[in-house]
Amino acid sequence: MTAALLLLALWLAPVKAQPTDGAFRPPSAATPDRETARAASALREGKAERAIEEARRALAISERHVPAMLVLARAYLSLGKLELAGTILDVAAAIEPKSAEVPFVRGFIALAEGEQTAAIGHFKRATGLDAKHALAWNALGAELVLTKSYAGARAALEAAVQLAPRLAKAHLNLGCALRGLKDYPRAEAELLRALALDPELSDALYDLGILYLDADPFPGLEAVPRLEKAVDYLQRFRKRLGPALPADDPAHAYLMEAKRSLERQRKLLERQKAKGAGEKVPKPAPTLPADRRGAATPPGRG
Repeated sequence: MTAALLLLALWLAPVKAQPTDGAFRPPSAATPDRETARAASALREGKAERAIEEARRALAISERHVPAMLVLARAYLSLGKLELAGTILDVAAAIEPKSAEVPFVRGFIALAEGEQTAAIGHFKRATGLDAKHALAWNALGAELVLTKSYAGARAALEAAVQLAPRLAKAHLNLGCALRGLKDYPRAEAELLRALALDPELSDALYDLGILYLDADPFPGLEAVPRLEKAVDYLQRFRKRLGPALPADDPAHAYLMEAKRSLERQRKLLERQKAKGAGEKVPKPAPTLPADRRGAATPPGRG
């Protein structure tokens, strides 16, 4: 037994296999996989402390059970205990050096530490170890969008949506990457797909609003209907979040800009009609930078 495994075994020694949640489980029912499944379920429900109990119970049965270690590391990560999460991953990596889940979780620890470059490296390693790891491709693409490496982000996110076509956040992130590449029709299609898959995904409303605000010209859309869409989606985004949206959120400023731009375009059309059909009217200069690609809400990583 390695020193790390010995340390982990000593740490887990006081844990008993029987649950403390009031539910009796006969000895035959207590297996590492079952306890790990309960731990993962608790973590999905946001019950990190309960997940830790269940994962430690699994490890008390089998100290080398890597899936339980991964759930345990995620639970500690969610509680902000980054060093402890990293130590557990070190043990898991020693047992399963080719586990893609280990660098995948390490990527989120790096993000929590503010180390984006390191996170990208971890996510790349995860996809290298498992080319079918859709969530790792999505996380990698999300970070590449934030660094404005749009071509690389598109490649990663296209892999994610191919592997997991119903992963709404992957379609959202792909839409952002395509917007960065000025492929506006495809960006629109991906963002609408994300919203169709998850109608509660408020970031899709926001990113659609920014897309229609910035995409000038947008193939097949005149300025007025394009800006009407921008106003509509940004209003829906604000309404969806309600009081939870901070007063200084950029969505407020972008909505006001969209409304002002829409009003200017409408007045231009009115003057154009008054002067006669076919007369060209200069396009008004935007009051905000045209490139708002860094203003989108943080990408969904998984």
